Amino acid sequence: MLTCFIALLEGRTECVKQIQSLLEDSHTAVLRHIDALEAHQLIGRQRDPIDGRRTLVLLTGHGAIATARYLNGFKTTLTGAASVQPPIPA
Repeated sequence: MLTCFIALLEGRTECVKQIQSLLEDSHTAVLRHIDALEAHQLIGRQRDPIDGRRTLVLLTGHGAIATARYLNGFKTTLTGAASVQPPIPA
């Protein structure tokens, strides 16, 4: 979810293969993680409109809020600093 959150902040998307490369895990294992997060409505998948062979993984509104809350709690624990605002998914 974090990589999707960063991609959202940067105005880009992540595909399954990019996430797999970052996690250095098998394609099957990454798909299981994605399935679990999707079942909790934290992320969604869509076919890449430019390259139909790729599947994009996107945070839902719930996923963006959950990630921002997690980061806020982590940041507060470490520094007591100001909060992180969730981006609004398109």
